[in-house]
Amino acid sequence: MKSIHVALILAILFVPVGCGANTPDPYGGEPSLAGYVMDARDDRILVVEAIPEDFPGEGGVNAAYVSDVPSSIEVGQRVLIWFDGPVAESYPLQGKAGRVEVVPTETPEGAHRSEAEVLQDLLTSGEVDPNGLMAVQSIVFDAEASLWRIELFDIWEGETLHFEMEDR
Repeated sequence: MKSIHVALILAILFVPVGCGANTPDPYGGEPSLAGYVMDARDDRILVVEAIPEDFPGEGGVNAAYVSDVPSSIEVGQRVLIWFDGPVAESYPLQGKAGRVEVVPTETPEGAHRSEAEVLQDLLTSGEVDPNGLMAVQSIVFDAEASLWRIELFDIWEGETLHFEMEDR
C-alpha cells in the first residue's frame, strides 16, 4: 500500500514538469497580417495585403507600419506578421512585430528573377510614388515575352497602375 502512495506522489510531482515542455507559442495561430513589404525606412516596414485582380476599389485594404522586424526583411518580400502588444488603429495601422515569417517565393520557369526581386526593383526604381500607398494586385511572369507584368492598386487614388519589366 505504501508503494502505491509513493508512486502516486511521484506521478503528481513529475506531471507538471512534463507539461512545461509543451508551452504554447505565444504567436501561434493565424497571423495578424499577411502581405508584401512595400517600404522600409526609419526602422520599420510597411506591409500591405495583396488584393484580388477584381478588387472593386472600395472597402479597406489591410496595411500596417511594423517595427521591431529582423534586419534581413526586404522590400518586395511577402511576409506574415504577428503583432506583439497594442496596435495603433491609425491607417495604416502601427504595431510592434512579435513574429515575422518570410513566405518563400520561387523563380518561375524561364525567369531569371523571383517575384520578390521584381517587386523590389519596381518599388525602388522611382516609377512608383514613394509616398503613395500601393497594394499588389498581381505579379505575373510571361515566359514567352520574358516580361514581368505587375499591377499595383493605388489605395489613395483608387486606381490600378500597370507596369511591365524585362526579366534581366
